Amino acid sequence: MFGLQRAIVAIGVAALMAVYTVALPTKSHAATITFYDDPAGPADKRGTLTCSVACSALFSTPGTYNTTVGGVFTVHPPNETTQTNFVNANLKAGDSSFLVADADKTEPAPSSFSTDALYILLKIGGGHTLNSLLVRNDSGAGGLELSWDGESASGLSHYTEFGELPITTIPLPAGGLLLLTALGGLGIAARRRRKAA
Repeated sequence: MFGLQRAIVAIGVAALMAVYTVALPTKSHAATITFYDDPAGPADKRGTLTCSVACSALFSTPGTYNTTVGGVFTVHPPNETTQTNFVNANLKAGDSSFLVADADKTEPAPSSFSTDALYILLKIGGGHTLNSLLVRNDSGAGGLELSWDGESASGLSHYTEFGELPITTIPLPAGGLLLLTALGGLGIAARRRRKAA
């Protein structure tokens, strides 16, 4: 009898661990990207972007992305047409191009914000040259939290979003079914013990 109870308790503990591991958000895919005027150098640091989940930054043209180092590019004038053309010229292989109507600009931009976009073009201080960063949401889902920490004169002016990914939802994992089964087994064992007493 005690062997059955131990097995049921072990199953219940394993199920709880599975639910805990899958259901809680993790920082394992978080990324911190440092941006430089010359990322190959690197020289002239402009700031750091922290992503809550997997993301990458345009490293060099055309369309080369990196998860730790990004480049600063000239996108001027900062209007929807120029920005859309820049993003389309630097898409990762397999991504569909965007129309000007797809650009969704937020100005002024807070230093931290959340987005469901696939591509985010950030405009930082720097005048007409070396003023833009391109970030790609690599998580496969929305709910990307971004936080910009700029060096002097590299504050975040505005950002423009392209594409929209589905919002991340956490499904009830198979561990939940395992947990319910284990609890049911504990209940049956307790009932049998009461009958035997």
